[in-house]
Amino acid sequence: MDFNVNTGKSITVTQLGVFAAAQNATPFRLANSHTVYIYQRTDSNNTGTVLTKLTLSAASWNAAPLTADGYRFVSLPTPLTLAAGTYSVVAESFGTDKYYNEFSAPSHPAGSNAGDMNIGCGAISFVDLSRFGSTGNYPTTGDNYRFQYGAGSFDYTVNTVPAVGRIPGDVVVNGNTAVLDLGNNQTGYVATVTLDGG
Repeated sequence: MDFNVNTGKSITVTQLGVFAAAQNATPFRLANSHTVYIYQRTDSNNTGTVLTKLTLSAASWNAAPLTADGYRFVSLPTPLTLAAGTYSVVAESFGTDKYYNEFSAPSHPAGSNAGDMNIGCGAISFVDLSRFGSTGNYPTTGDNYRFQYGAGSFDYTVNTVPAVGRIPGDVVVNGNTAVLDLGNNQTGYVATVTLDGG
């Protein structure tokens, strides 16, 4: 699953996760060990550099709590901070364990099995490309089915990035006019400013 951290943003990845499908022989229980990677993605030459990975046995993954949308997440020993750029999250060894949305496209509506794709108020964006390839290598083959991804996932927090110029939330008063600057992060929000006295 390819994603971007958007310009002016920064996130910290705290956990990596694998999808434990209901189609498995034992539903929601993984049968194999799995590795989840975060790659720095270089689109110009279709390559990727490993930034972090988590390799666990099936028993270790299965010991992690199951989320409502079918994932098992485990904390990274050292959280990974990602600046604005291009990245991919990849889970390996899903030959036996069924992966996210395996049968969703094209016979089912796109995203019919979609989990929680939280974009962190615009901090990240998913670029709708699935990848597959050989174990141990950056997956260079793109999948034509837009939502057929999600074997690997991640949990993250959005970092505070110092503002440039006026800080979003400033109120500018000019005579009898007051303007509340909500900044680029607050697109779509409307607020009311009331001047009480003075």
